[in-house]
Amino acid sequence: MQFCNWLLTYPQEQKHRDVIMMCAALSATTNQVTWAYGSARNTAAIIDLLELLYNQFFSATKLYVTWDAVSWHKSVMLVDWLDTFNSNTRETNEGPLIELVPFPTSSQFLDVIEAVFSGMKRAVVHHSDYRNTSEMKTAISLHFAERNAHFRENPRGQESRSGRSNSSTTAKRFALGTIGNGSRTFIRGGFDVLAQ
Repeated sequence: MQFCNWLLTYPQEQKHRDVIMMCAALSATTNQVTWAYGSARNTAAIIDLLELLYNQFFSATKLYVTWDAVSWHKSVMLVDWLDTFNSNTRETNEGPLIELVPFPTSSQFLDVIEAVFSGMKRAVVHHSDYRNTSEMKTAISLHFAERNAHFRENPRGQESRSGRSNSSTTAKRFALGTIGNGSRTFIRGGFDVLAQ
């Protein structure tokens, strides 16, 4: 049997067998991804992610969440929920307040998490052959867990070799609105739909 003249090709578009929805946030201070799988691409999924971030960064005084201008990021339901949530947080004086900082229209290049999603899709989703969505979610979760471990062990711009804060890096990043100072934390939010 000879295969010397065969050229293996992979179709640009593959047949979709199933779809999963995921919502994720990227911490601008630690470069850690927080993610959750949902059943729909809507406000309820965003609220679930915000509650997850609230619990994850409970010791912070404020969470700044930046994101693009899709409809569910600015829905009446989300604004009402956030007003009530922040009101309760002020009353109990526990946990961070959450402030939304939307990107200007047509500024997708500012949405850093889209590059994280793109890298994950290239590494895990494209040209894959998962048997089911559960197997695909496991692979995605493993990818993000390994990515988070890498950036915990190899932080960039967090501290100089002497262990002191690198103030020039902090000042530049703060000017761009992407890094926290003291007990404040900046989060880049995003939502993506992945098809298998």
